[in-house]
Amino acid sequence: KGPINSCGRLASSFSKAGYNTDIMDLAIDTGRLILLVGDVSQRNLGLESMLLSTVRDQVTSIIHCAWNVDFKLSISSFMPDIAGIRHLVNFAHGCTTSGSRDPPKIVFISSISIAQASVPGPVYENLLSSPLSALGSGYAESKWVAEMLLARAAHTSGLLVNIVRVGQVAGAPNGAWNTLEWLPSLVK
Repeated sequence: KGPINSCGRLASSFSKAGYNTDIMDLAIDTGRLILLVGDVSQRNLGLESMLLSTVRDQVTSIIHCAWNVDFKLSISSFMPDIAGIRHLVNFAHGCTTSGSRDPPKIVFISSISIAQASVPGPVYENLLSSPLSALGSGYAESKWVAEMLLARAAHTSGLLVNIVRVGQVAGAPNGAWNTLEWLPSLVK
């Protein structure tokens, strides 16, 4: 699909949420931000081969913070999300084919829900190796699987992976919040 002029779409979303678009505009104008449309559930992220090669040569960090949020779905409904993690691992490996640089680091925004069936108390920053810790929600189970895939990739190939477990990524400064998220759904 290649680069597209999604600046207007992104700027509109930022404005609706109450974010200042000046920083985004500056980053785009200086070339520090390039907007691309891809699909992590697709092999090669849905990018054309020339564009994929260019991105592989330049990317230094991958932040994965997009996941289907629906606590009523089974784990099988999250297969595209899980496949996306595997494709990002493959992409990161492909960034080092020349051996001239380190692979990009991967930051995965997981969820505290993967510990929902654990013993009550603090959840430490270690991996929860038992799938029973996430049992009861396809969402939590799928996040657990993603964490295990990333941990395995880090262990076997040396990829630098950071897993961040959050309870909720909050709404925008003006209070805008996806109405399908759990808190707005409760209020609604």
